[in-house]
Amino acid sequence: MPGNRPAAEGRCGVAIAVCGHVARMALCALVAAAALGHVPPLLAQEPGVPSPAQNLERIDALSERVEELEGEGEPVTEARRSVPYVVLTAVVGTQLAYLTVQMFRNRERPVLSWTVLDGGDGFELRDMPDGSKRIAVRITNVGQAAAVDIVWHAGTRASARATRNVPLGASPNFVGSLYPSASAQVLIAVSSAEHARVMDGEMVSFSLVLRYKSMGNRRYTHRVFGSYSKDSRNLAGTVSKSLPV
Repeated sequence: MPGNRPAAEGRCGVAIAVCGHVARMALCALVAAAALGHVPPLLAQEPGVPSPAQNLERIDALSERVEELEGEGEPVTEARRSVPYVVLTAVVGTQLAYLTVQMFRNRERPVLSWTVLDGGDGFELRDMPDGSKRIAVRITNVGQAAAVDIVWHAGTRASARATRNVPLGASPNFVGSLYPSASAQVLIAVSSAEHARVMDGEMVSFSLVLRYKSMGNRRYTHRVFGSYSKDSRNLAGTVSKSLPV
C-alpha cells in the first residue's frame, strides 16, 4: 500500500547497508590474507591453486563490484531498491564471507609422519654394544607449519605373531621442534632377550606415539606400528590428527 512505502524503503535500505557491511568486513580479511599468499580458491574455480597475484586480482574485481552496488553517499533510488540489486549484493557478501571462513578453516598446520629411510626401508635395526637393538624410525614434518614440544612414547613386545596391542613406556622422550620438511630419528629400544626370541623364530612388535603442538598451542598426535622377524619387516602409521584442547 502507498502508506507503507516509506517503511518498506527504510527496511530495504537497512538490508542493503548490512549486506554492504558484511561484504566489506569479509573483503578486508581476504585482502590481508592475500598479501600473505594464503587465500583459498574462489567458488566455482577451475582446478589448480591460484597464485597470490591471481587471488588479489579476483578480490579486487569483487571489491569494485561491491563499490558499484553499495554506491556510498548516493541517495536511495528505485534501482537500488530493486530485487536484483538486493539479491546481487547479498550474493557477493555471502561469497566473500564464505571465503573468509574457508581461509581460517584451512590455516597451515604441522603434520608429523614417518618417512622412508635413504635406503628405501621403513626402519632399520642398529646394533648396540650390549647385544640389544635399536629400531630407527625417521619422523618428518610434512606439514606447512612448525611442530613444537614434540615428545614420543614407545613400547615393544616379542610374540609369535604381530600385534598392535603393545604397552607404551611411561617416560616421555623429547625431540624438540621440527620446521616444515625437517626430520628426526626416533630410536626404539629392543632388549637382547627380545631380539634373541626373534632369532628363535618369533617377532618383535613395536608401537610409537608422537605428541606435538603447533605454534598456536593446538595439540596433535601421530601413531606408528611395526614389527620385524628374521624374514620380514613391516611399518604402518595413522594419519596425524588433532586432539581436544
